[in-house]
Amino acid sequence: MSPLEVIAQTNIERIKFELIQSLRIPDHIVTIEMTKRGDTASIRVISKPMDNSKEWNHTAMDTSYSMEISRFSQIANLVQKISQNDIEKSKVDGFDGYTCTIGFGIAENLLYYSVWSPDYATKKRNLTEFMRVCTLIIKTADLNKRKLM
Repeated sequence: MSPLEVIAQTNIERIKFELIQSLRIPDHIVTIEMTKRGDTASIRVISKPMDNSKEWNHTAMDTSYSMEISRFSQIANLVQKISQNDIEKSKVDGFDGYTCTIGFGIAENLLYYSVWSPDYATKKRNLTEFMRVCTLIIKTADLNKRKLM
């Protein structure tokens, strides 16, 4: 049984999204973690600048709040539709740009998909579902997609 099949047989309790920019100083690393416990869900949003200088400290963020369980379920359903084959076939690497990683599963047992600049040739690389999930997670965290990607 594949890791995805194992996760599909259980309820997803945790979704983690990470976006790492190669050259951006503010929002250099953005991490969004969503956790479901019973009939409640929470979200934590962390943003770190590239360096820890006082000049960029004001751009750092670490905040948590409740989220709608229906939104968590929507994202959990969508991550299961991401095709592992499409991710493996989409391998394109670059020096500039950014990398998006989505992990989902239970507790610390997460299945991860990582893609370089998924908005580059999205349809050609068959990354439409992956990009849809990235966009929804960023929107759920109330962040500006255009600013990040």
